[in-house]
Amino acid sequence: MVAVISWIVTITSCADDENNGNSENNEELIKANAVGMAVDYFTHGVETLTMYLWIDDYSIYHISDEEYISKNQSISKFVYKPFAMDLIYANLSSDFGIPDITDETDFTSFEPNPRKYIEFMKTQRGKYDYICFIGSSTYLFNRTGNNIN
Repeated sequence: MVAVISWIVTITSCADDENNGNSENNEELIKANAVGMAVDYFTHGVETLTMYLWIDDYSIYHISDEEYISKNQSISKFVYKPFAMDLIYANLSSDFGIPDITDETDFTSFEPNPRKYIEFMKTQRGKYDYICFIGSSTYLFNRTGNNIN
């Protein structure tokens, strides 16, 4: 009888690990409900990295380069907005301390020069619905699922 119960527990435990995508322990994993990219610009150009996000209707709770995270993962809260070029210019104005940056601004004296970044962001309009600025990175993304739990 004890052997049968031990065997059932072992099979159930292994099945749970496979279902959660986690064979090392029984930590519950949650899937990202948004996917997009981190965008950074430097003197030589723009660099991007695919990112997964956990969001609700107004906030980002976690960003990772992996599609699943532990439900116990520490979270931070960042507000995101619909993607608009006006937000890009406002963020650049804040970064450089210069009011009213527009597409016509002469960027030759800026270091790093944001012209390639602006041109890249223009090509992303229509591809991504949302934007958020965190540190020196810009995150563009689309919702892929319902709100996180």
